Amino acid sequence: FSIDLEEWHASKDIFGTVSPGKAESQVTDAVKPPLKLLDDFHVRATFFVLGETAVQQPELIKKIFDGGHEIASHGYHHASVSKTGKDAFRKDIAQSIKILKKIIGKKPIGYRAPMFSLNESTPWAFDVLEKEGFRYDSSLFPFRSRYYGMEGIPIAPFHLKDYFKTAE
Repeated sequence: FSIDLEEWHASKDIFGTVSPGKAESQVTDAVKPPLKLLDDFHVRATFFVLGETAVQQPELIKKIFDGGHEIASHGYHHASVSKTGKDAFRKDIAQSIKILKKIIGKKPIGYRAPMFSLNESTPWAFDVLEKEGFRYDSSLFPFRSRYYGMEGIPIAPFHLKDYFKTAE
């Protein structure tokens, strides 16, 4: 079970800009019900945390981690990887790792791209993730939608090198 932990207004790439004064944080209140439900049933989840959210809510991230949940990276800024480019992606990932490691005391091993934006046009991103020490990626959606997804990838875990040429 996984949750993308980000502000409701993080998807600027899809929804456009947010009116000034209208982007108040709702993360803490929004995450309380699922955290209680998970705790009530003794279930642990992976929280893919956006770096911008972690900077604003470090105590919340620490509380989630201390509750036994995995903290994984959702990048730092919520920008489409395919629109970002390799160098900016590398910097975004490094910034995310740095803040999450500072909060939870260890480097995250999992990654999920904002808006599931890894696909056949971004094979270089998998090399970046591997070089940064991520052990898994949860960005590929097994069907094509308006905003994300890829036809033909398995719905079960698989090795990326079976589907992509990722060498730089």
